[in-house]
Amino acid sequence: MDRLLWREKYHDDSYPAFPCPKCRNGLLKRVKNRTVTIWEPSDDPLVASGKFTSFFTCSIGFCKTIAVMSGRTS
Repeated sequence: MDRLLWREKYHDDSYPAFPCPKCRNGLLKRVKNRTVTIWEPSDDPLVASGKFTSFFTCSIGFCKTIAVMSGRTS
């Protein structure tokens, strides 16, 4: 795994092209309509935090590997 690809924060449309862990030739692209974010209630209206899950699929047609990334968002 190339740890230089991983950062602490990503914006919605700024994920790098992660290499496919199965075929190693394709790139994992985010499936835009398959991201779920659940926001947690907060006493401060200017601060929002929650959890997210994003789905990715391999760019190589025969591979079709699906990967999931999840974490905290703010």
